[in-house]
Amino acid sequence: MVSASATTILYFSRLGVHEGFWNLVPGMLLGGVGMAAVMAPATAAALAGVSVDKMGVGSAVLNSSRQLGGSTGMALMGAIMVHEIGGQQSPEAFVHGFSVSLKFAAAIAMAGALVAWVTLRAHVRRGCPGVARSGYATCGSAASHSSPLTRGLAVSAQARARA
Repeated sequence: MVSASATTILYFSRLGVHEGFWNLVPGMLLGGVGMAAVMAPATAAALAGVSVDKMGVGSAVLNSSRQLGGSTGMALMGAIMVHEIGGQQSPEAFVHGFSVSLKFAAAIAMAGALVAWVTLRAHVRRGCPGVARSGYATCGSAASHSSPLTRGLAVSAQARARA
């Protein structure tokens, strides 16, 4: 679904100066679906190997890296856009610069999708993703296919049952 974000960015890069609201709607819908489909699973995958007692720290690091990545990406897009505009002061120059920066962002999104696809596929082929390493659940158990919070609750329940 990360490729849906790249497709949305490419769609917006092709829009011109005189586009209306209804020309924006398809891209906004595709982007919304793509982001909704990616954010929760990406967060779960990123926190899958984090122990329950470190879950807050892991979440903070994840959110900080998202903020840093977003800020860096926006700075790069702005620099590309300013370079492409080249001092011209017209709506056409602005849209051209914006279009070039969006194409750059789409390329980065596609590269990220490719890296995620290759690394996650390889990880899944080796066994249970992240859970077998953590020791909180065995591969194939109900807890191994749930969120990190649910796994933590399941581990707590197992610990109470043993005590």
